[in-house]
Amino acid sequence: MIHQYLSQPVSKILEQYKKGTLSPVDVVKASCDQIEKYQPLLNPFIVIAEKDELLKQAEESEIRWSKGEPEGMIDGIPVTIKDDCDIAGWPMREGSLTTSEKPALVDGPQPQRLREAGAIFLGKTNMPEFGHKSATDSKLNGTTRNPWNPEYTTGGSSGGEAIAAATGMGYFHLGSDGGGSIRIPACYCGTYGIKPTTGLVPEMPPGPFSGIATSGPLTRYVEDAAMMLDIISRPDLRDWFTVPYEERNFYKNLNNTPKGLRIAYARTVNNAPVDSDVARHVDSAVKKMQSMGTVEEITLDIPDLVENWNAHWMTIANWIEHKMEDSKRPLLERYFREWALRGTKMDLYDLVDAQLARAKIGIYMNMLLDKYDILVLPTMDTTAYTVEQGINAGIDGKLQAYNNHIPFTFIANLSKQPAASVPCGLGDNGLPVGIQIMAGLLKDGLVLNVSHVLQQELGFQDWMISQMQKQDTVRKSA
Repeated sequence: MIHQYLSQPVSKILEQYKKGTLSPVDVVKASCDQIEKYQPLLNPFIVIAEKDELLKQAEESEIRWSKGEPEGMIDGIPVTIKDDCDIAGWPMREGSLTTSEKPALVDGPQPQRLREAGAIFLGKTNMPEFGHKSATDSKLNGTTRNPWNPEYTTGGSSGGEAIAAATGMGYFHLGSDGGGSIRIPACYCGTYGIKPTTGLVPEMPPGPFSGIATSGPLTRYVEDAAMMLDIISRPDLRDWFTVPYEERNFYKNLNNTPKGLRIAYARTVNNAPVDSDVARHVDSAVKKMQSMGTVEEITLDIPDLVENWNAHWMTIANWIEHKMEDSKRPLLERYFREWALRGTKMDLYDLVDAQLARAKIGIYMNMLLDKYDILVLPTMDTTAYTVEQGINAGIDGKLQAYNNHIPFTFIANLSKQPAASVPCGLGDNGLPVGIQIMAGLLKDGLVLNVSHVLQQELGFQDWMISQMQKQDTVRKSA
């Protein structure tokens, strides 16, 4: 059975470190135990740190705490990092056989800030090739499976991070989101995940996703995500795209319970079908939001939303393949190559048209989130689909095109606005349902505050603890 302190928020762990009633060594050992239990079954990691090295770092942290001299605000807290981010000494493969096995020489901005704050890196987690789909599997590292039921997908592309959050493999989990890649696995795995305002969290190096994708937290508790976002949003001169830095104190201000909010509720986007099980749980969660303000149901109509996102993504896929050595292209996955091929059919004028159309979507969302404080909608149209169904699974088991399957999450990437997925129920199949919370640019604190109220109302952490215990029982009986 999972140790009770692995299901506590980071603030409680740090209090015990300070008092000397809990050691970072015990926490790291417990996190390693969880990795040993679940890695063979769920395959979340592509790189796992050496246990002896982790324990050495934990012992050093214990000494610092005993002297009252912690290295940073999260000294001795185990974390995981998605494998699209540089960590000194480890390779960055991005889920692709085409990438280099050479280790990175320096940390990227987010790992650097976490390391400065005292984090202990447990490992790097699996992702699909270049994050191109809403499932986490690759030729490089195989299939990553859902902790609620291994026959189902985690979603993608930060699927390994969602598993780590759900099963107690550390506390802070760094994902990235270019079309829903934090929110989709958070939804499917029953964890919390927030895509920050684009430009809030520094990224490095600049690339084709700059301006669309951003890094952000997946955690068991909203308060952990707020604390983590305070750390990783600190400035870094290596990112030219970031917004001007200011100390926003997401964690400190988390208990400022929102009141008098104007809340817009969209049951769907562009009249896309939503599974009745999902709709029922999202409806129920919205009713619990009425204590925070007035809820008004709206119709969310964003023409060419999917087509616009696809235009950007196809261009990026084509650019990635074009820059690649000829000998490596056959190593790419079939679905990625199909995206790249579609990108070859776009010309310069198509790309400029897509950029202008994106601007119109951004203006529309700016206007909407000026009229309303919060937009609420489903995170996904269904619960997780089976691994065998693949990314074409649809409503009530009917197949549909992948790019029509996740219009709900595209919006925040194109508009650059913050958005989070909050677990709001379990479907009849026993899999999690997510509700999505969006706010205007740089109103990440409001998204976190609303999420925090819902967390208290819904108690979703208890679901995860129960699920981990269930998985332990299944393993012991197998």
